[in-house]
Amino acid sequence: MRDDCDLPVPRIAFISVGLRDTALIAACLGFAACAVAQPYPYKPVTLIVPVSAGGPADILARTVAPQLSKILGQPVVVENRPGASWKIGTHALLRAPKDGYTLSVVSPAVLTLNPLIDRAIGYDPLRDFTLLTHATDGSDVLVIHPSVPAKSLQELVAYAKANPGKLCGHRKTGGRS
Repeated sequence: MRDDCDLPVPRIAFISVGLRDTALIAACLGFAACAVAQPYPYKPVTLIVPVSAGGPADILARTVAPQLSKILGQPVVVENRPGASWKIGTHALLRAPKDGYTLSVVSPAVLTLNPLIDRAIGYDPLRDFTLLTHATDGSDVLVIHPSVPAKSLQELVAYAKANPGKLCGHRKTGGRS
């Protein structure tokens, strides 16, 4: 690292799921060149995925990594660090050197909600991370089987309250909710 460069180099996070802004991500990484003696990047970049392999965030990372590698001219290594509602991977990013060589795929919802749910989470998403881009948008849907006698969300809630234990659901990640 150069001693004559006084610009802070923040930890970098990569928002949500998608490929659209790969070039923007690479362009934003150019600021890190001030912090190193060699031109950025001069070594491989790690892309932390704070969830298990196979889900949307992992698919995003594995889709973006080869393209980002071509743009940067260095390997981009995808590293899954799942667990504790994204906290393990997020803390791995937090502990990484502030040199622009560790990125992460993050969920804006997780970065927003985890500090509200866990006051001792150990990070402030606005202070501790630099968000580079919003990569994708997604929609959540609620679908019920035709045998459930509800034609609106209000009717579904009323049915669920009147019939405890009769309904079960699944989240888009496959977990039961």
